[in-house]
Amino acid sequence: MSNKDYHIGLWMVTMALFLVTGCSSDPDTSAVGTHDGATLQLLPLQNSYIDASSTRSTLPTGFSAYTGNSPIRLYFTSTTGEPVQSNMTFVGSNWQSDKSIEEQQQYYFYGYMPATIAPTASITAYGGSFATGATLTLNGLPALTTTDDVCIVVGVGQSDETFNIGELSMGQFSYIGQSENAGNYAYLLLDHLYASLQVRIRVEADYNEMRTVKLKSMQLTATTANTYNATVSLLANDADITPVVSLNWTSPTGANRTVPLFSNETGAVLTTSYQDMTLCMLPHDKATNLTLVSIYDIYDTDGNLLREDCTSANHLSLNGLKRGEKTNLNLTVDPTYFHILSESDFDNPLRID
Repeated sequence: MSNKDYHIGLWMVTMALFLVTGCSSDPDTSAVGTHDGATLQLLPLQNSYIDASSTRSTLPTGFSAYTGNSPIRLYFTSTTGEPVQSNMTFVGSNWQSDKSIEEQQQYYFYGYMPATIAPTASITAYGGSFATGATLTLNGLPALTTTDDVCIVVGVGQSDETFNIGELSMGQFSYIGQSENAGNYAYLLLDHLYASLQVRIRVEADYNEMRTVKLKSMQLTATTANTYNATVSLLANDADITPVVSLNWTSPTGANRTVPLFSNETGAVLTTSYQDMTLCMLPHDKATNLTLVSIYDIYDTDGNLLREDCTSANHLSLNGLKRGEKTNLNLTVDPTYFHILSESDFDNPLRID
């Protein structure tokens, strides 16, 4: 097995745009319906893992349209009183909350997504005041996931129906409730809590001339724990910088966690071009001891099956993963030596570039 080179690229910050009067899942804000002006509504915006270009010229640098529908857990907090927990869900063609906004109430919005990612969660004021910041505790977060892009709220912006979203900045959490007639419009900025790992697999060119490889399944296992708890502290600021001042991962539970990356009963033909599979994982050294298991069939150039359900297990140690960054793991099916008669090259043909 050759040495591993990790190609690091920026995993851009996510932004979600919130309204309280009405919205569409389409980024076109002209499609605004009629809703209760005191009910929080959502028009979401999100970045792309690969293409960080904005889909709207008026968006702040680094932000683009969010097209998913993961529910968002939002806390309506104030300088006095207990935080009110609200769930933002996609209903019909609109995002909406299960709580209302009170006129002239001073709020500080904090939260995370998906709302269902943590079995239990809590929030406390930072330094005794939600105006200063907040500490979120999310318990039972999975070490690996292929379905959930875990994010936290890092900024809020007051607005009106013109959606002048160029005024958005990180580190601001204040929002003042408006009347139902005027309608309530706010923007929400979300930042990634996990790192992204893109597994890319191909066949070495010379080997591809002699054999056809059909990938049937691929799975990744974190061999240290199944879940972790995360404690995130956010400090408000006027400098448009990340409010995340600390992030701690604690209380690992379970022996391991396995996620499927690929599955095809008949097998998918691998080519000399990379095929990509993406997952999210904790940016934490204890969660980065991994085992990648691949199952595949081998055919000759005439389509005759030579080896069925071959298994390749590769042990990986991915240190230095950071939240909000994406790492490419490039894999090449390339036997260390080739003997057609003995087929001994199939024992472990996966190379990590």
